[in-house]
Amino acid sequence: MKDNKTVRIKLPKAPIGEEESVFVGCNGVCYNILRGVEVEVPECVAAILLESEKAEDNARDFLMRKAGK
Repeated sequence: MKDNKTVRIKLPKAPIGEEESVFVGCNGVCYNILRGVEVEVPECVAAILLESEKAEDNARDFLMRKAGK
């Protein structure tokens, strides 16, 4: 049976010059999440966005450490 649990999320508004939405693909379904608006998405989409944020934080930390050396 397919898990259809959803969660409500709100992505921060995009800085000037950046995309106003975020594309996420999960289990063969594509989502275009508008920033600055509360939306309901499947749990897998929220998990992908969270992992993406963690990866960006790790990359930023890595670059800051490299710049400091």
